[in-house]
Amino acid sequence: MNRMKTFLLTTRLALLGIAASATSLLIAWSGLTFPWYVEVVGHFQYGYAAAAAGALLVAAAMRASKDMRVLVAFGLPVLALQFMSFEGLPHATASGDRMLTVVSFNAHYANEDAARLAGYVAAENPDLVGVTELGAPMAKALEGKLASLPHRVLLPGAGKGLGLFSRYPIELLHQRSSADAPGAWPAIIVRVSAPHGPVTVALMHPPPPLRKLAPEHVAQLADFGRRLAAIPGAVIALGDLNATPWSASYRRFRREARLEAAYPSALGPASWPSVWPVALLPIDHVLARGFDVVSSARGPDLGSDHYPVRARLTRR
Repeated sequence: MNRMKTFLLTTRLALLGIAASATSLLIAWSGLTFPWYVEVVGHFQYGYAAAAAGALLVAAAMRASKDMRVLVAFGLPVLALQFMSFEGLPHATASGDRMLTVVSFNAHYANEDAARLAGYVAAENPDLVGVTELGAPMAKALEGKLASLPHRVLLPGAGKGLGLFSRYPIELLHQRSSADAPGAWPAIIVRVSAPHGPVTVALMHPPPPLRKLAPEHVAQLADFGRRLAAIPGAVIALGDLNATPWSASYRRFRREARLEAAYPSALGPASWPSVWPVALLPIDHVLARGFDVVSSARGPDLGSDHYPVRARLTRR
């Protein structure tokens, strides 16, 4: 009886996940805007896929062929559409001084372990590092630890702090912080004088798309989409977008700004939460225009509730 209860539970959870996945597809295809509690179901596609795979294994172990056929018949087309409908940047081989290595990391505002981040930067040797939730103690400690990235724009402060570190000289094009407007979520846009030509770089951290913050989340991504769409040439956007590739606001942002994700499938590695046994949500991103991707990877635990993500890009 216990085995049968387990079987029924896993199958029902899997079918519920498949239904949620199908619903999020319809939301994305409709182009309409729905309340946050409807759209939020679209963020958990990795979890839905894992539940379906687990239920399929349980059904196979119990030789429940009918249930296996149902799971495959409903789950395979829905999840295939979710995971195959994204295209990332074209792949390329490393090309000397035309390559840029970019790291995006949500440090968590209470994390003061700058040594671990500095060690990761030393190992990966990036040209650009964007840090969200940059607290004042972390910002102060990093000033002396990231000598290879001397050009910086720092807006430290609790959960809304930002820091952009560059190997190459930068020109500030736009910045917003709580000093400009109470409660404002920060943003940084710079022009980087890279060896292969100037690159516009945007570091973003819109609020999570939940409850009263949901309209601000949508508005900020839309604002950045318009700003980056108006900028010609090569562009890199990075940060904790509080959005997975399946969310409607993320899709609109990518489409308007003409950006592609710097990952093999455009889905990216799950970067949050690092405090769980398995991270479920890819919400930390590197996106670009005018580049091909050489490689990408999720970094190690650096004392935050997020993992860093790294992308090596080469200029077209």
